[in-house]
Amino acid sequence: DNDSGVFTPEACAALVPLLPHFDALAIGPGLGRAPATQQFLADLLTSLTAPAVLDADALNLLAVTPGLLTVLQSRPWVLTPHPGEFARVSGAAAGDGPAARIAAAMAFASEHALTLILKGHLSVIASPAHEPCLNPTGNPGMATAGAGDVLTGVAAALLAQRLAAFDAARAAAYVHGLAGDLAAARLGIHALTALDILDQLGPATQYLAATHVAGRSS
Repeated sequence: DNDSGVFTPEACAALVPLLPHFDALAIGPGLGRAPATQQFLADLLTSLTAPAVLDADALNLLAVTPGLLTVLQSRPWVLTPHPGEFARVSGAAAGDGPAARIAAAMAFASEHALTLILKGHLSVIASPAHEPCLNPTGNPGMATAGAGDVLTGVAAALLAQRLAAFDAARAAAYVHGLAGDLAAARLGIHALTALDILDQLGPATQYLAATHVAGRSS
């Protein structure tokens, strides 16, 4: 960071030779919005070929660098905006109700040829090559600081296991929401933290694996 406290283009120059060693990246949480970081992100996305999840400040920087959206087209990347971030990046409101949110998510995903998780109640997973999905898991207690970062990590982990972007996105949304539901069943919804959700990722994935095996054997 050249002692600046933020990511700079020079940091990207140091990072680019290491990129072939990464199976997937999560970009955005804690990134910051400094002008130097805006250029860092532009340089990084231009150089990146591995799958990636873009969230938080990566989305905020995209909103003020709209030309970068062309870099995202037809890449194995997943964007995970909440409604406010979606409005900033797309220039349009996410809308109220499932039908409006599906329409907004599909329009953006189709225009930019990318995969999107529009977070919220019944998160929408959209991709131009697939029918949109509504995620049935999750609860209001998950509207807490850091919960979205957990989703970003889960999606990146699934991309690193070579799932296609759309499959990684819908599986991540489901497992993340299920972990939140398991945490809420134990602790209630009023004091959930991101760490509570994180703690339940193991049981959530075990449940999903068990139901998959049961479905195959029935």
